[in-house]
Amino acid sequence: MADRAVRRVDTRRPGVPAFLNPPPKWYWGAMLRIAALLLASGTLLSTVVASAQRADAPLHRATDPVWVPASSTLELDDAIALDVNPAGLGMLPAYSLAYVHASVDAPGEDDWLNSGDAVYLAGPIVGPLAAGFTLQSIRPGLRSAGAQLGGPGDSDRAMAALGLSLSASPRFSLGVSFRGISSGHPAFDGLSSVDIGILMRPSRLLSLSLVGRDLFTSREGQGTSGLDLGSSILGSIGLRPFASDALGLDFGLAAHALDADAISGRAGLSLALPSVGRLSSLLEVDGLGDSDQALRLITELVVQLGHLGVGGGAVVARPASDAALGWYGVMRVEGRPRSGLDLDRRVLDLRFGGLSPRGALSLSLWLERARVDERVAGVLLRPSGGMGYAYAQELRMQIRELRAAGKPVVCHLDSASGGAYYACAGADRILIDPAGDVRLMGTGMSAMFFGDALKRFGVRADFLRIGPQKGAPEQYTQGGMGEAARAQTLALLDSVHQRVLQDLSGDLKRTPAQVAELMDEGPYLAPLALERSLVHAAADGDALENGDLEIFKGASLSKSLPAPEEHSWGKQPSVGVIVVDDSIVDGKSVDIPLLDIHMTGGDTIVEALASMAADPSIRAIVLRVDSPGGAVLASDRIWRAVRRARERKPVIASMGAVAASGGYYVACAADEIWADPSTVTGSIGIFYGKVDVQELAARFGVNVEHFQRGRRAGAQSMWRAFTDEERAALAETLRVYYRLFLRRVAEGRDMKVSEVDAVARGRVMSGDAAVGHGLVDHLGGFASALIRARQRAGLPKDAPIVILPERGGGLLDLVLGGAQLGAGSDPHTPPLPDDGPGPRLSPELRSVLSAAVKLQLLGGGEAMALLPYELDF
Repeated sequence: MADRAVRRVDTRRPGVPAFLNPPPKWYWGAMLRIAALLLASGTLLSTVVASAQRADAPLHRATDPVWVPASSTLELDDAIALDVNPAGLGMLPAYSLAYVHASVDAPGEDDWLNSGDAVYLAGPIVGPLAAGFTLQSIRPGLRSAGAQLGGPGDSDRAMAALGLSLSASPRFSLGVSFRGISSGHPAFDGLSSVDIGILMRPSRLLSLSLVGRDLFTSREGQGTSGLDLGSSILGSIGLRPFASDALGLDFGLAAHALDADAISGRAGLSLALPSVGRLSSLLEVDGLGDSDQALRLITELVVQLGHLGVGGGAVVARPASDAALGWYGVMRVEGRPRSGLDLDRRVLDLRFGGLSPRGALSLSLWLERARVDERVAGVLLRPSGGMGYAYAQELRMQIRELRAAGKPVVCHLDSASGGAYYACAGADRILIDPAGDVRLMGTGMSAMFFGDALKRFGVRADFLRIGPQKGAPEQYTQGGMGEAARAQTLALLDSVHQRVLQDLSGDLKRTPAQVAELMDEGPYLAPLALERSLVHAAADGDALENGDLEIFKGASLSKSLPAPEEHSWGKQPSVGVIVVDDSIVDGKSVDIPLLDIHMTGGDTIVEALASMAADPSIRAIVLRVDSPGGAVLASDRIWRAVRRARERKPVIASMGAVAASGGYYVACAADEIWADPSTVTGSIGIFYGKVDVQELAARFGVNVEHFQRGRRAGAQSMWRAFTDEERAALAETLRVYYRLFLRRVAEGRDMKVSEVDAVARGRVMSGDAAVGHGLVDHLGGFASALIRARQRAGLPKDAPIVILPERGGGLLDLVLGGAQLGAGSDPHTPPLPDDGPGPRLSPELRSVLSAAVKLQLLGGGEAMALLPYELDF
């Protein structure tokens, strides 16, 4: 059974590199469009080259900066974009600081290759606005423009430039740069010009760049006599054949704006070197079609050390028959790391508290990112507070996957609940605070019943149901659990308990009977936990020593993940995650932070599913369900929306701690269902009813008079009970809804209605049992479902995710806790899974308050598909 928990199916050809597998259907359409564009560009190039008359050099100009490294006009992923195409500033994901030193000898008459030093700083400012600045000391060669002009002073000069860019989307950016020059040479002193650029990335494969250079030039308003500053245009086409930065190709043409006969060209290649950095090469040709061409070849190697890149390049030039050599060095520091030398490896030090549904999802995302990121050497987990067994099982699976990926996992416990210990039992090393304890004391469940209390207050809960196991109304109509519901609850408890015994038996190398005996004798203070070999060592969590963490081989602790590397142009192909948590209600989602209650609205989820289904960048959807159910109408609308989404892309359902009744209703529409072994699921059934507070009102002297037209008018009123006729009519309505529920499950699971009915009628079961009944496909947590979604969509293992809907928040949410996780979150780095810094409601208090809110919800006289009662393992 343990193997089934992490079963993964890879739809790609085994043993074949990813880039050699058959590409998706959209790839060929994109390649045909690119081929057509290249053909048109080639035709234009041939026509222009045939008419070329002279070999001016529009690639370089009198106002050139210090020799720019072998920069593509299309990659543009650092601050040097300011001198190449200012529109590239808008594509920067983080700040970028760069320094260039160049030493270039340029003996040719038409070369404008400048030695000197340049410093660049650029990055996002706010929203879509980005800016860049450069300050440069330029030392032209003996035959450069300044030397040829003659006159007093020398041609050495200082240049400053400011660039601004507006990026409306990841596919389009517009930029402008303002350049000013100060020099001892009067021809350059006070010179200014403007560059305007456009950068488009319409797909992951294609990029287009257009730059107008030296526009609106002047020298203190007196013109530019003595310098040829005719405006020029540089256009480029870039290709990424593998839709990533593994290989980049760049083709460009440059011409004087008013003289199309002066044409120059450039071709570039950029290659990622695994575990090193990047190799780039650029060939420039001035005077295409002319017999006396000027050629330049630049080759550059940059070694990357996380946020720091250091490298240099060599320049070989052939103006006429002379040859020149040059070199330059480049260094850059950036807000995001790049792949290269593994010198920034870190150990993720992760603290988290009692997990809510969103907190558990956040924790899964952190650990999955740590698993696939080569810069993460291991994980140190510090759980605190309680942890349900389903969430503990998800954590266990991810610990196992981290270890399989060669990343050790150490758990440090203070006062560990049974669930926290169960989650960490499979780690490489378990440490405990010297004053801590392990509360391993078995598996328990609790359910609250309010029937007697409501009767004392004069409140009558009047419900109809199908099947004795559909015990939801019992919570409000009785003082205890009915026999049928009790039998299935005990079966559920036995299933979960046996799973825990079995798993801990393997972790502790003891028999299940011995583990059960350990539970009977718990809890264990730190010394006794050490004596019983439940933990490996005692250690102060605030002062962990090298010996405690020697398994990490000297890697440093970090409370954050490395920033994700961007490999694609434009909007990256992603996996969408739709979160259905807490009760399902009609209309929009409802958030009551004060009570720590967050109900999922049918309208909200339907809109989110439609949005993701229509978004071509979302290649697969994971439906994360952590809900006991709720309104039948909302559940059925979500079911239909999932089916519509399935027609366009894979939809994988992931069940959390509970996905029962309406929660199972929405999940069964997916292509596949993944559940934790201890997930509470099933409860396929319907109940219907309302709350009657007539007696309560009378006790306070409130008399309610009824006026109606129509025999059943007021049937849903909370001021009177159902009549016998109304109850009979409602019973028939209930049967119609129940048959609809059965048909939905049968269609979603490819079963017969009779087969579904045999396991329905409100029966509740664990994820383990649901697999045997055909209601669940695989055992595994959210991370397993996410991996499967990426596989079915043909996405890489680190493809980003987009999460909807955003959970409501505000001041109360900040004070009382509850990590935000939704559309506003960074899809690569979700919020810390500690569920907020403030105090949280205890499970018992939350259950009481939640029951009160749900009673008001149930009292509306609507058909409900809701778990019988809130079960707390």
